[in-house]
Amino acid sequence: MKQGFLITNRLTFKRSIIDELDEDGIYINQIRPIGIFQISKKDFYKDFSNVVKSASWDKGIYHYPTFPSWAKKYLTNNTTDNNLISVKTDKNVHSVEIKDFIGNEIRDKIRELGKLWKNSDSNPLIDNDIKNRWEQLIYEWKDNKEMPLIVRKQSGIRGSEIIHSTGRKIIITDNSFSQWIYSNVMDNKTYSLDEIKTMLFKDEIPMCFAIKKEDVSKVKYRKTLGQYSVNSRGWKLCHIDGVGLNSKMKIAEIEIAELENHFIKLANPKNMFLLPLEIGSLGEIQEFINEQK
Repeated sequence: MKQGFLITNRLTFKRSIIDELDEDGIYINQIRPIGIFQISKKDFYKDFSNVVKSASWDKGIYHYPTFPSWAKKYLTNNTTDNNLISVKTDKNVHSVEIKDFIGNEIRDKIRELGKLWKNSDSNPLIDNDIKNRWEQLIYEWKDNKEMPLIVRKQSGIRGSEIIHSTGRKIIITDNSFSQWIYSNVMDNKTYSLDEIKTMLFKDEIPMCFAIKKEDVSKVKYRKTLGQYSVNSRGWKLCHIDGVGLNSKMKIAEIEIAELENHFIKLANPKNMFLLPLEIGSLGEIQEFINEQK
């Protein structure tokens, strides 16, 4: 049985490796620091059909920005070891070792940058009391089954409403909802749950940056981000714990507990931080993100 190896910092599928495997061949991706991901070629084509249909796959490589929760069954163990996998030399093993071009020294410098920004005078000071009030509101929101959950989904129509299998309403958004919350946090504004209900009824909470012409008739919530954009203030809004909802299932079929957890991470300002737009890409690097906790 052939095996293919890849060492990365996020779940990655490399086409040249998978193409060389037999149907029952095993693709192994050591994801640092998550663990070792292992899947047969047959299961890859069955469970990751979205990858095969993507433009990135046509180019030869596909990265998941955050690890999809539904794929945890393919994680064989957890590891924080930064060493490469021990690769067999058997002729039936197709091995590819990806050199760590960054290295520990540079990673340490990135962590130092993270600490510098965390403690920088330029980092906007947010009143902890305001954050605490918003966190309380978000949990009250989550626990009230009559309130819709707000979910960020790349493939969904922003502003549209879906009825979950439990009967709870789900509203699709992009990052606009999070920006609206943090814009209010920056302005020291808080709301009660009743006020939020009224604002939703009046369509006063933005769920998208803009609405496509072809989607206007499909959306219930049409308020766009506009004045609440933190980008217009010169900031990029980042999340500490990833909020990607990486599931092949329809939103209406995803476990409601998973959607509730997603909502908390998406909406809780304690899971957010700001970066100046010119260095916003640092907010995508895990070593930097870890220092903002």
